[in-house]
Amino acid sequence: RRPAPVTARPAPAPAAVAAPPPAAAASKTGLFVGIGLAVVAAVGGFLWFSQRPAPPAPPATTLPAAPPTSVAAAPPTTVAPVVTEEVAEAAPPPAAVVPATSAPASRPAAPTPSRPTPTPARAAAAKAPPAAAAPATPDPGQVRAQQLAGWLEKGQAAFEGRQFEQAVTAYQEALKLEPGNARAASGVAQAEAGAAAARKRFVAGRSFFLAKPSGKAPAGFNTQDVTVANPDYSAKLHFEATPTSLHAGVAWQVKVFAENDGKKAIKLASLNAFVTVNGSRGSVPSALKARELAVGQRVLVAEVAGSWGEAVKSWSLDIVAATSREETLKGSLSWK
Repeated sequence: RRPAPVTARPAPAPAAVAAPPPAAAASKTGLFVGIGLAVVAAVGGFLWFSQRPAPPAPPATTLPAAPPTSVAAAPPTTVAPVVTEEVAEAAPPPAAVVPATSAPASRPAAPTPSRPTPTPARAAAAKAPPAAAAPATPDPGQVRAQQLAGWLEKGQAAFEGRQFEQAVTAYQEALKLEPGNARAASGVAQAEAGAAAARKRFVAGRSFFLAKPSGKAPAGFNTQDVTVANPDYSAKLHFEATPTSLHAGVAWQVKVFAENDGKKAIKLASLNAFVTVNGSRGSVPSALKARELAVGQRVLVAEVAGSWGEAVKSWSLDIVAATSREETLKGSLSWK
């Protein structure tokens, strides 16, 4: 068989692609521009909301935002014709969207240091004074020495104030701390003597008026060493002593009065005074102040004075006066 001859057909002429009308291209461009603006507004709103300053912090100073840049619409693009068996309408590519310049984000505020919430426990702890350090354990020997000095001072003060019982107690407490303390032992002795002395008073003894020996005695009696008293002559002594309470170093004074309780006047010739302290007798100066004793008269005849000694346990004063008729007037004063 003979092949059929191929007859070449002429290619059809390309159909002319009709360009989109200008109004349709402008509407599509505006749609893309609107979508771009909405996206830019959403992104800017999100950024603004996320970068809001914290409420407690003061508003931070922000830089002025730049004015938004307008988006220019792209001109319509001409689509080149494509030779295909079917004519397709080519859509223009989307125009490039220029995003608007957004305002720079504001700087975040510096965090404010938070303070602890005050509570009653914290307030009490803040007001409470600092705890004192525990004192060191004192030395027993030093404590004993301080106590001893304190008791000795109390004893001395009580003794000087003539509170002898309290002085004795204080010195005895000192001896308990230190049995061999000489000051405490001496203080006890002085305080006891002072307490005993405070209880003593001056007491006047009986006075005697003695006539001189006389040979005129009743018949039948031995006249040797016999004193015959004359009832017309009689006298006695009185004493006034100061102070009533005595202790070492105190000055004392005794006034001696003679009273004529007879029927005739008496004339004194001399007077002597003797003081006996703790059994030791001695004379003391005394001057006769008056010599004439009228009947019934009481006259100051002498004054005796001295200083009270230490540790006095017994004391007495003896007065011996003589009359011009060789009669003797005696009297005594004791401290007991």
